[in-house]
Amino acid sequence: MALVVTVTETFSATKVILTDTTGDYVAVTNPTGYGNTASNEFVDFGHYAIIRKKNVNSVADAVLTLDSYNPVTATEFTADRAVDGWYEGKKLTIPIWLVGTAYTSGTAATASIVDYLGTPYRSIQSGTGHLPSDAAWWTAVTDLTTIEANPTITVTTINRVTPYNADVYWSKVIAANSQKGLCGLCEDDRQKERLDKIYLHIQCVLVADQLGSDTAGEWNSLTLQTLGAK
Repeated sequence: MALVVTVTETFSATKVILTDTTGDYVAVTNPTGYGNTASNEFVDFGHYAIIRKKNVNSVADAVLTLDSYNPVTATEFTADRAVDGWYEGKKLTIPIWLVGTAYTSGTAATASIVDYLGTPYRSIQSGTGHLPSDAAWWTAVTDLTTIEANPTITVTTINRVTPYNADVYWSKVIAANSQKGLCGLCEDDRQKERLDKIYLHIQCVLVADQLGSDTAGEWNSLTLQTLGAK
């Protein structure tokens, strides 16, 4: 069976975390993992990632700066996050350069892409046996977003929406009210109404995340920020 790269996306208070969970080949339990054929070992690839904060309100998506990682060994990729909402993670699994393989030139979206010593390269002349360090035949890829649609690499995408900050905020307010003897509620009708709205939209984000309704989750996250739950 062919290699099937799988990834998960999780969140902490300050980070969005993309993890390669493919695992090693096991005939019964993981027949599509790394090592299922001679060319599909983990070490036969360079491992890279792109993480975006997705937006729906006419604001351009933002490519986040990833924390440093080693593309030879990395299975986890992290970036700072500040706000709740929709985050897209892409794992780029790039075949390492092989001396006997014929490579094809073209654009960033069409040319052969290889990994060589922890750097991705694009073929600018078709041929076989030319080291990626030879600038007459290859050029280094400095922007991974230019190759994310390239068919010569494996790109695995996952989208998640998180209400992490809002949930922490709501829990702290409820706890503070409980300490005041308000049994987790509040006597002020306007404050109670606001807390009820926050709770509702937190649940909406969680349901949207489970259903893969990322756009709906992002809108609810924006509402939570408007309500001050951030």
